[in-house]
Amino acid sequence: MNWKALKTNSKSLLLFLTLLIFSSCNNQKNELYEVGFWKHYDGFRIGDAINFDTGNCQIQNDTIYKSEKPVAILIKIENRIFTRDKFLHIKDLTTNEKGIYIGK
Repeated sequence: MNWKALKTNSKSLLLFLTLLIFSSCNNQKNELYEVGFWKHYDGFRIGDAINFDTGNCQIQNDTIYKSEKPVAILIKIENRIFTRDKFLHIKDLTTNEKGIYIGK
């Protein structure tokens, strides 16, 4: 077995996976701003609507801030292909209760 080739392939795979992870993080942040606003759908709520464009809420890394106080963690953005709906999944920092907002 050629160890040098295996080591090179392992480094290439690691680089590819690292780039993939960083690009998915950037895409998720872009998706937050592509949606006009997020309306409460289910569970934990920050408010009736979240709008990252108007300063209603801010996001830094995966933490959502309201009035400059950390209130929730971004879990994921779910894209439903057939209905073209986008769902923002969040989690309360104090109670760990989960909530969902739908993109409008």
